[in-house]
Amino acid sequence: MLRNVTLEGIEPYLRYAAMLDGLRLELHWGDYDNILQEASGLGSGVVNENMQAVLVALWLPAFSQILGFTFASTSAHLIVDELARVRDYCAATLRALRERSGAPILWLGFEPPAWPSYGIVDGVSPPAGISQRAAIAELNTFVASELDRVGNAWLVDTSQCLERVGAKDFYDWRYWHMAHAPYGRRALAELAVEVQKHVRAETGRVRKCLILDCDNTLWGGIVGEDGVNGIRIGAENPGNAYREFQLEILSLYHRGVILGVCSKNNQEDVIEVLRSRSDMVLREEHFAIMRINWQDKVTNLREIAAELNIGLDSIVFADDSDFEVNLVREALPEVITLHVSTAKPYENRGLLTQGGWFDTHALTEEDRSRAKMYRSETQRKDLATSFTDMGDYLKSLEMNLTVAPVTEAELDRAAQLCQRTNQFNLTTKRYSCDELAAHMASPASTLLLLRLSDRFGDYGIVGLCLMINSGTFADLDSFLMSCRALGRGVETAFLALCADAVAGKGAVLITGSYMPTKKNGQVANFYQRHGFSSVAESENEMKFSLLWEPGCIPVPEHFHLE
Repeated sequence: MLRNVTLEGIEPYLRYAAMLDGLRLELHWGDYDNILQEASGLGSGVVNENMQAVLVALWLPAFSQILGFTFASTSAHLIVDELARVRDYCAATLRALRERSGAPILWLGFEPPAWPSYGIVDGVSPPAGISQRAAIAELNTFVASELDRVGNAWLVDTSQCLERVGAKDFYDWRYWHMAHAPYGRRALAELAVEVQKHVRAETGRVRKCLILDCDNTLWGGIVGEDGVNGIRIGAENPGNAYREFQLEILSLYHRGVILGVCSKNNQEDVIEVLRSRSDMVLREEHFAIMRINWQDKVTNLREIAAELNIGLDSIVFADDSDFEVNLVREALPEVITLHVSTAKPYENRGLLTQGGWFDTHALTEEDRSRAKMYRSETQRKDLATSFTDMGDYLKSLEMNLTVAPVTEAELDRAAQLCQRTNQFNLTTKRYSCDELAAHMASPASTLLLLRLSDRFGDYGIVGLCLMINSGTFADLDSFLMSCRALGRGVETAFLALCADAVAGKGAVLITGSYMPTKKNGQVANFYQRHGFSSVAESENEMKFSLLWEPGCIPVPEHFHLE
């Protein structure tokens, strides 16, 4: 934590936000009002190669009296000079931080003034020709571009926090004058939530799936009692609140969030609502999975996770029932539960959005297509029931498998795979775009992506492998795959082609590691199953090796290779 104001009050809020995502936060504070010196290694030493993230809070009114308090009484050329000074300081701080660590950098943005020095003229025709709000917005744009330039660094949008809380509760001017602590408690809580969204994205804890109840959740009323035409959904109150809730869910669908239904209901009634009510935003095709029965929802959620091949900690569950929500919280603490309101349905849209459970640092084409991919998976499973021989079924899928070096356009997706893949991930190393780009440029590294398609559609990019060559040796530094591509021998084909790639660079002995986590137990025997021998073992790592020769890992015959 580097800051130029008293910010220690945020620590319990940051710890609590991290705890909700299963993280134990250790906070180390740099010397007060010593940001650039700390970044340059001239302070307390908190900035070092061992830190996992750094949060920078440069509160602009404390750093620049001109931009914070005396804007209207300062000449235009002095304002221009002051803006240049702030830009130089920010750029120097970021350069210094990046020279000392590759850890993620989170920079609290500069809040716009709630009451500009020029008053209502500020946004129209300020006397000096420079708007205070526009000047601060320009600074945020500059810092965002510098963060992008140094890489693995993001601007925390404090203006959103200010808007949500409101300026009167965001600042505590009494404590600003007493202790140089400008933020009130509500501001500290909101800032911590916003920071944790970035931490969640960086540590692979973003939720992937939203499971929804139907009655008094997707619509008002109970379809089994009120009938298909009696439920409340549409343009008028109270149905418009449910419609807006569905519009928000549809936005999540287009961001790649998997949607599902878990409802105690008659399936025919729910399907009829989805198909026949013209005022429904969500339709049957938007849902990748449905569990509409009278079984308990804990069992249903477990089955949903298993069928989608995702962890329970990837799920957010929304329901209006006290009983159902508390049951899921008790039995499945990994699942985030949202208790939507029947009395105040207009609050449900905000309840869904405020946590940022689905926020990511990049939105790729695979994200936008993910929900459709899971729908295609349902078609594959339906096809499988018509076969008695698994080999015949796999051949009928007509699978095309492409393994190729990462391109610059694919870096976001490659980094996303590193950050978010937990189950089929041998080492769980979390590489950023910049770190992967460095491997792309290194002649010793081989960085490959796997793309898969079949007769039902394109899975997109579903696998990544990073190998480091050293003469006749090659080490599988990272080998990971999206779980939606498993169960067809894809992992075997991918490993075989990756091994062939490093062998083409002269490698004869290929090594790889398995580093166990709470989530990757399914790959504990991956190397042994593919002919590797165990060579070393410790509490945190098992190492394996394979003497390569042509065809030592056969590619399953049902793949067409490109």
